Amino acid sequence: MSFFHIFAAALLLLLSSSQAHAAGGSVSGIVTVKGTPPRAGVLQVANNQDVCHKTVPDETYVISRNKEVRYSVVSIEGASGKGSPGTLTLDNKGCCFVPHVQAALTGSSVTVINSDPALHNANLKKDGNTIINVALPTQGMKITKQAVLKDAGVVEVKCGVHKWMKGYIVVFEHPYFAVTDESGRFTIPNIPAGKYKIKVWHEGFGSQARDITIKDGGKSTADFALSKK
Repeated sequence: MSFFHIFAAALLLLLSSSQAHAAGGSVSGIVTVKGTPPRAGVLQVANNQDVCHKTVPDETYVISRNKEVRYSVVSIEGASGKGSPGTLTLDNKGCCFVPHVQAALTGSSVTVINSDPALHNANLKKDGNTIINVALPTQGMKITKQAVLKDAGVVEVKCGVHKWMKGYIVVFEHPYFAVTDESGRFTIPNIPAGKYKIKVWHEGFGSQARDITIKDGGKSTADFALSKK
């Protein structure tokens, strides 16, 4: 075998190893309630009942019959990696913020939409400091604010016109996060191999964390059972 062929084979092996490492591993799981789950609530509507009706769902605890918890944010603490900031969509629909909970990478933008025939506004705050506060007086109105999610942490979303409206955006400096679906399930892919903390955050249940080891090409499992704080 010539030197060229040996060099080419070594280079391919190196590239293959590098790609395998870059692929990392994944973690999946289910977030459930420990014990008796809180009852689904409703919120009283004080104004614009012609649009909002008399009540709207309280989405603090969205829990299935099998005790699976929606809108839990799961993340890998201690992981470092780059992702591409995107644009979140925050809709004022049915006098609720849709979706109720989102997660984003630092540097992401926010598009606020008004799907209701009523005045809405979206006031995003982190640690009491306003990030954006936009008014949407007409149905179908859309406003995009570029790269406004600058810092990691929990951003609270409120509407000054309708006091019951509330939502959250949880912002991370890395791309290793997920929001649970209606079955309480989540998957976080492409995590670099290593030892970390995996953390779950929920607006009503608070936070939990545990150790986790991620292996290249591995598929880890991490389930959480939450209880009311």
